[in-house]
Amino acid sequence: MRKFTLLIAGCLLASTTFAGNPGYRQDTRFHKLTERRTLTHAEKPVNAISELTEHKAVVKKMAKVASTEAPTVITDAPEGVTKVYKKACAGYSPYYFWIMEYEEESLAAEIVFTSDNEVYFKDIISNAVADTYVKGTLAEGTITVPMGQCIFFSEEQGYGYKLVAMTEDIENSTFLTDDSKESVKFTIAENGVISMEEGALLGLAYTDDNSWGGYVDFYQTYTEFNVSPVTKPESLATEKWALTTSEGDGHFLKVGIDGSDLYIGGLSESMPDAWVKGSISGSEVTIDAKQYMGIYGGMFQYFMTCESFTDPENGTGYRLVNTPATFSYDAAAKTLTQTSNNILLVNAAEDRVYYLDMFKDVLIAYQDAYKPATPLNPHSLYTDGFNPGYGNGLFSFMLPKVGTDRSLLNTDAYYYNIYVDGWRFTFYPDEYEGLADMEIDELTNVPYNFTDYFDISVSGAEHQIYYYFEGFETLGVQGVYTIDGVTNRTDLVNYNVETGEETIINAASIDSVNAERKAVSVTYYDLTGRELANPSSGLVIKRTVYSDGTVRSVKSMIKQ
Repeated sequence: MRKFTLLIAGCLLASTTFAGNPGYRQDTRFHKLTERRTLTHAEKPVNAISELTEHKAVVKKMAKVASTEAPTVITDAPEGVTKVYKKACAGYSPYYFWIMEYEEESLAAEIVFTSDNEVYFKDIISNAVADTYVKGTLAEGTITVPMGQCIFFSEEQGYGYKLVAMTEDIENSTFLTDDSKESVKFTIAENGVISMEEGALLGLAYTDDNSWGGYVDFYQTYTEFNVSPVTKPESLATEKWALTTSEGDGHFLKVGIDGSDLYIGGLSESMPDAWVKGSISGSEVTIDAKQYMGIYGGMFQYFMTCESFTDPENGTGYRLVNTPATFSYDAAAKTLTQTSNNILLVNAAEDRVYYLDMFKDVLIAYQDAYKPATPLNPHSLYTDGFNPGYGNGLFSFMLPKVGTDRSLLNTDAYYYNIYVDGWRFTFYPDEYEGLADMEIDELTNVPYNFTDYFDISVSGAEHQIYYYFEGFETLGVQGVYTIDGVTNRTDLVNYNVETGEETIINAASIDSVNAERKAVSVTYYDLTGRELANPSSGLVIKRTVYSDGTVRSVKSMIKQ
């Protein structure tokens, strides 16, 4: 039986895909403990994502079973002194259905010390985010943490996770529960650093069968963190401004001015109440790098700057420069236009690029409401084409949420169309099972933020779509934006699968009949030409008849 896993904080990287396996899919309908956005690496990291290991763990699939009596889970620590630590650790944790090795040096950890020498570690296993505690006792500089404490339990499923000591089973490439070890100790040094006992393996096992749950830490050290984040003066009034980038991403934030000090709140959408501070000198604003912003995703976040570089051996990457970000400031127009060449980061490490957000060529301008605008054209279209081995292809593109005037667009009033060889494409639930789950009969005008959690996804301005057909030359995208009753369209941008070239077709020249045509019938045939009444799975010929009389036949992959 395949069991669920907790949502991990340090390993799910928003822009990371499995190299060489575009057909690999994660069913995101599995249980998730906490909805937390996770960090993105500018380069393939050695600390959070390494090569796939050979270690094996049972990942149990959720299935309703008779509930057993729920063990105690500590969801709230008692009153005491709460200390924040910078945590260094290494171990293994699940990534989808793989087991990944990781190493971290700057996780944010919380420990509560009570007056009667009880100690409560929050989320003691580094990459298992449950927002729960385990209890230890403090005596003579040593914290003793008993094993067997449950950190999470699903009454519906009848099992959960418990804290255990482990041993490595090298022969079978896995870890086993060490029931002979009843506790794991942590020592507190004179400088306050807390360290897990040397040689201990601290992990999680399933409560029902004691098997390894995929999480284990090899070492843990905790160093007290006493840095305060940037804050604005309590009385400072702020206005609604918009941050946009030349690549077409953006969001609203807050700007306040106090004499020669300028405060920006919500530089990261994930941290709307986090602030950075700049200084005004005439028509220039300078924002110093390495400003501490607060904790997000279990990590300390800083405002930093970086630059891109190209290495003949390793290719293109990013490295920290930590030089100030400078802006041209127009007080009358209320605009901040970036003049420095560096890239702005909300970053989770002090010594390397490990970012939550990255912004290039930034404009920050006063905008208190959405307004009619023509969206910037889609760009960075790409597909490798249909892969018969995986039964699909992946089409990715950037759809800017920014107008040609650099105003921020309301993505709730924005949709896009996909074009195949110049014809507008409709998604049907026979190929896109996520639509079936959502009871959507067909989808042509795709809302900007729409995802079916399987084939159609969005992250910022980046969109990805899996397709299950071949026999075409171009894939294209056009955006349609309507605000205050005014509709504006991007040009249609096509990507040629064979040549990799992008071509632009002016929005006004697109055939309106084509734009509004509907599929009136769809029939399927096997590869010998026989009609299939109820195709179940495999490669078939899909024949679509449209309302304008045109007929289109493509090879299509029907999924089970």
